[in-house]
Amino acid sequence: MIKKLGHSFFVAGMICCITPTFSQQNNFNSMPVEYNLHQGVYISGNAGVGLGAYKDKQGNVDGGVAGVGGSAALGYMFNPYVGLEVGGSGVGTWLGSMAIYDVALKGNLPAGPRASLYAKIGGAGIYNRICNPLFNTGLCFTSHTGGVFVGAGLGVAVTPHFDLALEYNGIVQNNSAGDGLMGVLGLGFIYHFQ
Repeated sequence: MIKKLGHSFFVAGMICCITPTFSQQNNFNSMPVEYNLHQGVYISGNAGVGLGAYKDKQGNVDGGVAGVGGSAALGYMFNPYVGLEVGGSGVGTWLGSMAIYDVALKGNLPAGPRASLYAKIGGAGIYNRICNPLFNTGLCFTSHTGGVFVGAGLGVAVTPHFDLALEYNGIVQNNSAGDGLMGVLGLGFIYHFQ
């Protein structure tokens, strides 16, 4: 039920962001040469899969797809190249869930007339909840920790304000149990209000 509701909000958000950009005043063909250099407020969202890699203190490595995931963010570009973003990512599996909350600095590099490469780095908190599904005991393990937030992506302009994006948002952890990188690889959108 919650996943269907989240999917519905994601689709509704994309429709609300795309529809106004198709008006005559926002004609994509009449955009100035620097149309992929945005400033001001933007929102982004994506849906995809949770990916992770983990190495424990004994040197054992594990990783791969962890479940269905998504990310959302609100940001402000101070100039076309540097911005600040506040966001969240989540992954859900039949064993439990993971949520990442972050504040990050975003760097944007134009890569042609319609594309931009970007990277993010900052601080993040993570909340994990894992339950034992084999025995209906109701016992769950929860943990709260922090780490370094990292992100990277590629945005391609579809209209003057709307980009399609492929991005990864995750957290790098180093704790007493081992080292890991966990996050969400997703396909989504970026909507620039200016």
